[in-house]
Amino acid sequence: MPLSTQPTSKGASPPPPDKGKDLYAAGDYEGALKAWEMTLKSIGYINSKDAYAQDSSKQSEIDEIANRAELNAAQACLRLRRWDDAVRHCDNVLKRHPLEAKALYRKATALRQKGEYDEVRKCLSALQSINPSLGQYLLQSVNKEDKQHKHEEKKLWNDAFRNLEAEKDSVQQPEESWWQKVREYFWCCRRRRPQKEE
Repeated sequence: MPLSTQPTSKGASPPPPDKGKDLYAAGDYEGALKAWEMTLKSIGYINSKDAYAQDSSKQSEIDEIANRAELNAAQACLRLRRWDDAVRHCDNVLKRHPLEAKALYRKATALRQKGEYDEVRKCLSALQSINPSLGQYLLQSVNKEDKQHKHEEKKLWNDAFRNLEAEKDSVQQPEESWWQKVREYFWCCRRRRPQKEE
């Protein structure tokens, strides 16, 4: 996404138009995700050429646009139920800004959907250092959900094993299969055959 070089009345560059934001607002999450990923590819290209290496304010602006695009892409991935992609986008932001609240929250949301509660707790612990009340509330909610999930899983396995035991007790030994009868017949015939004398 190119940066505008025309100053505004305050002397700062206006923010670039965000096509992804419009698509997201219209409910086109796939289109929005593609737009934000295209922005990220463009930024990757700009950074690979060191286009703004000498201009720290422009590089800072590029980095801010990249963070916004990553966070928005993560949100679109959450809507599209692409948990791994959402985590990847959040991780890209967290590499640059380890205590970015939105990235931590969205990563925790994606990990929660995947059932990776230990990783969710790590994200929420970091979030708790930024926003103690929100982090604590979410952490309690995740702990409660994890406990319930483990209880349901245990019940499911107990029911499965109970059903297996019941089936094992009720199953009678099957009659000898056709193949076993044929094999025994040929085995008997082979034993009865007289051996050739040499």
